[in-house]
Amino acid sequence: MKSYPKYLSNSVWNAVNKTKLWFDKNAESYNKNIFLNSRIESDNAKGCIYVFYRANGSVLYVGQTGKRLKYRALYSQNNFKNVKWWKMVKTLKFVNVENKADRIILTALLTVELKPTNNHKTLSKDIHTMGL
Repeated sequence: MKSYPKYLSNSVWNAVNKTKLWFDKNAESYNKNIFLNSRIESDNAKGCIYVFYRANGSVLYVGQTGKRLKYRALYSQNNFKNVKWWKMVKTLKFVNVENKADRIILTALLTVELKPTNNHKTLSKDIHTMGL
């Protein structure tokens, strides 16, 4: 098991690790183009957490939505079509999570663990300011 940074309590660091294991075990994985250009509708349209990856496996973005992921990515007001990193996405993974509070917490924990390069709202490097 990893040693945890000084600013994280044992319980939070354990939650981060368990969330990553849970996500890896339960996530559906798709090539971005196949997912977006097909009739794949695996997400239940009631909410999911998702991770976008580069071809080399590095994490670009971690997020959550209460909508269908395809709609969130392409058509919503805050879609990804016009962000410069969107073209770098090769693979996406997601897990259906209907409860909004659960999605927000799980997304925050995954962001701490995966350190995505394009999440700018709550960066994992800022978690030490939480006073844990």
